Amino acid sequence: MKVALLFINYNSRKILPLERFIIFKLKNVSNIIFYLVDNASSDKSDVALLETLKEYELPYCYYRLPYNVGFARAVNFVFRRLDNDAKYVVLLNNDLVPVGGIISRLVDVLEGGGFSGIQGTIMQLLRPWLVDNAGHMVDRFGLSYPVCRGRPFSCAGDYEPSYLSGAFSIYRVDVLRKLGTPFSDVYEAYFDDKLLGARLRKRGYRIFHKAIVAGFHLGSATYGPRRLFK
Repeated sequence: MKVALLFINYNSRKILPLERFIIFKLKNVSNIIFYLVDNASSDKSDVALLETLKEYELPYCYYRLPYNVGFARAVNFVFRRLDNDAKYVVLLNNDLVPVGGIISRLVDVLEGGGFSGIQGTIMQLLRPWLVDNAGHMVDRFGLSYPVCRGRPFSCAGDYEPSYLSGAFSIYRVDVLRKLGTPFSDVYEAYFDDKLLGARLRKRGYRIFHKAIVAGFHLGSATYGPRRLFK
């Protein structure tokens, strides 16, 4: 099975040591193809990431876009260009450090349960004893909530959430292709994964949160300073 990992970059020089460590954690994942998409960075962070990929000898594809199209549209751009042999697609933010071996473990759960998408419990990078999210739930008013945020790992459980975290989640490529693309080209971050979960569940596909520490998330490393955008 081939695993396509989508990594969107934009002017990330300030967190480059963190990104290099993320790539280091992925270097022993079997059958992985690292898809690096750069949103027209002006700080040469994409060049540094390419050098890191070569250093750790990870198979990769690289795309540099002519201007910043945002996270969701960059994901859609590269999804349309995935290797035909890719069975799973991993969405991974450039500020989330995955636990070693977690991708294969989550794929095993995904296959065993017949799910179309999966995530593990994501912890906070700066306060690693606290949960960043254990999936997300949407109430009857359409408001969404990161499950267990700010609470200890013992809060997390196995269940089927409303949607998975776009920071680190895994999906079956064949299912996403039936939707066309993972995200809408209309909506940008902070809404994209919410809509994806709704589209999947509306078609009868199941998504799952597994209570296992999957990674450590810094959060808002790219979008955080852009208050107008948020």
